[in-house]
Amino acid sequence: KIHENVTSIHKEFSLSSPLPPASESSPNDPKQKYFEIPLTFYHGGYQEKGLREKKAERDLSMLQDTLAQNGPDAYTYFQMGKCYVVLNNHALAAHYFELGLATKDLRPSLAFVQEMVESYGYCLLELKQYQKALQLQNVYDDFAKRADFCFLMGLIYMNNAMFQRALFEFEKATKMKDYSIEGTNTYSAWYNMGVIYEVLRERETALSYYRKCGSYSPARKRLDAMQ
Repeated sequence: KIHENVTSIHKEFSLSSPLPPASESSPNDPKQKYFEIPLTFYHGGYQEKGLREKKAERDLSMLQDTLAQNGPDAYTYFQMGKCYVVLNNHALAAHYFELGLATKDLRPSLAFVQEMVESYGYCLLELKQYQKALQLQNVYDDFAKRADFCFLMGLIYMNNAMFQRALFEFEKATKMKDYSIEGTNTYSAWYNMGVIYEVLRERETALSYYRKCGSYSPARKRLDAMQ
């Protein structure tokens, strides 16, 4: 994290902690402590699977202690869910995300809340609980402000064979500048639109979307197979 005055920094949690957001009514007010800046950071830490799993196991032990000492907490549940995703236990991950999302007074403007909602949706897709994933429609207005959530809704609709709605969400994602995961507002969205049009037997439209993906490998494979 980048802070203006490093001498005033202290950690309140044993693991990474969220920063409070800028005011939703005036996000760029110069009097506020936090404001948006036009920078994108790519984090490549813990890329090796074994290291990620060891870190997740270590963190889980610390998070269990935190939970025992401090009681239920949305951010702790979120971190536990993320650990179980790393350990490929999507059922337990979904369980802890559900606990986190059931916490009172959650603020949709918080980055970790947005990520928790999206991670929960991906867990449900991994568990093939497609109907249950449709429940995220109930929080659409709160979270459909960045490409990641709209892209996720596209996948959920796609897996429920609701193709027109899926196309709408993928298209919407490509028009959004705010995103977290690379590709959700570009090649990944176009690729899935191509898949849908291919299923609908609209060959030329499918090809046009695959071509928009550039060097994205899954799209290149479909182009090679179709031409």
